[in-house]
Amino acid sequence: KAGIHALAGRAYLYGRNPLLEKALPLLEKARDLDPKQAKYWIYLGDAYYQKKDLGQAMTAYETAVEKDKSDPETYVKMARIWAEGKNLDLAIQQLETAIETSPGYAIAYKELYEMLIRARKFDKVVPVLEKYVSLAGTDVDARVRLVKFLSYQAKDYQRAIVEGNKILETYPDQYTIHRWLAWSYYETGEFNNSLQSSYRLFGAVEKGDTATMRLYPSDYEYAGKAAIKLKLKDTADAFFEQV
Repeated sequence: KAGIHALAGRAYLYGRNPLLEKALPLLEKARDLDPKQAKYWIYLGDAYYQKKDLGQAMTAYETAVEKDKSDPETYVKMARIWAEGKNLDLAIQQLETAIETSPGYAIAYKELYEMLIRARKFDKVVPVLEKYVSLAGTDVDARVRLVKFLSYQAKDYQRAIVEGNKILETYPDQYTIHRWLAWSYYETGEFNNSLQSSYRLFGAVEKGDTATMRLYPSDYEYAGKAAIKLKLKDTADAFFEQV
């Protein structure tokens, strides 16, 4: 009987148009009939979370963990609740526990690197982000973010150049990579490559969707600085006028 109630509750909860008022009584009944089942507590936690009752959701997830400590997804869900309460340290702890529980669980690494950036713990980001990229290589946004982080925060310009060019080989439409290559090439003294990357960035934005693609003063600044190094004074002046 508990299974039937849980099945019906799940259908209402996870359908395209969730019906919480119907899902909750069914899931609560399933839990009452068989409180040892961790998954019933997880379903309840998800229902309370959708209802924005974060305290009840956390209690349900904590109970689920008491019943089954091996499910990394439950720790991730608890981390999201701590993050909503702006307790990033506890959120990070839950995500680290998820990874200890299941080292190949990609989503925990994704949430952890994002949480570390929010907490401004930049020194811990790169290995976590690298691990996520290795587990979910098809997530091009994460690979782009790695290049941005390497060049902007970590200042590992050589690595940013290597990773950025790898992305462009497969995803040439990732125009922001040209921005980070322009930065990284400049900082490593490759001024011609820096300027060429700037030109590619400007060209991509000019040809692209201006509603979603944009340039920043720093883009022209780096182009101008590279032009100065290459003794292209008029070109540099034009870029600095744009700044």
